[in-house]
Amino acid sequence: MISELCIFDLGTDAASVLLRHDGHIEAPNWHPDGFLIVNGGGRLYRVPLEAPALAPMDTGHLRALNNDHGISPDGRTLALSDKTDTPGSCIWLMPLAGGAPRRVTEKVPSWWHGWSPDGARLAYVGVRRSGGPVSLYSCALDGSDERCLAEDFDHIDGPDHTPDGRWIWATFYHFQWDLNYANPAVFRAMAGEMLFLANQGVEILRMDAVAFIWKRLGTACESLPEAHLLLRAFNAVLRMAAPSLLFK
Repeated sequence: MISELCIFDLGTDAASVLLRHDGHIEAPNWHPDGFLIVNGGGRLYRVPLEAPALAPMDTGHLRALNNDHGISPDGRTLALSDKTDTPGSCIWLMPLAGGAPRRVTEKVPSWWHGWSPDGARLAYVGVRRSGGPVSLYSCALDGSDERCLAEDFDHIDGPDHTPDGRWIWATFYHFQWDLNYANPAVFRAMAGEMLFLANQGVEILRMDAVAFIWKRLGTACESLPEAHLLLRAFNAVLRMAAPSLLFK
């Protein structure tokens, strides 16, 4: 496997390859001081932008990290998810410069996903009973005051805080990101992706969980009127530009 670490210029819409690696690397975190942190093979690496190369980071005895890692708001601490010592993933904190990690969550599995804007709490997902669902939690940096924030869903993933710290957003199924279709640019971008696929020869598209495609606070976000309108709009665009493409 060849991995490419790329930089995307938001001003020019141009992408450039920063680093090619013969192996699997993923989950880049960008530090303001001009370097990236990536995961690969259960380890973390620092990649300086001025001379891109994989420099192993000191994570103490941890050797089974997954791709859940992130830099604290003050840029001094790194949150990690690792299962070196435990049968399931556990959350740890360590100095950004490297060194001995400190365990945060006693209960496993726990997968870190976000810092609160003030750096005082962590947002993560975990399982707390055998056969139970993956639920949404937060806790203090020492692991105390664990709070279950949401558990009535089949699966929750990727929680993080809004910039003001008042809300935590999350994905409520594997690899399914919520998009703001109230923004016309989002609709145009998604329609453009569908047309791109049609031009590559794709004949059938499957849109997953379409009943939940439109979100509105204070509702169950299921089968809202806007969801039906949005699907009709996608169908109208495809019927005009790619009439042979079918929705499954």
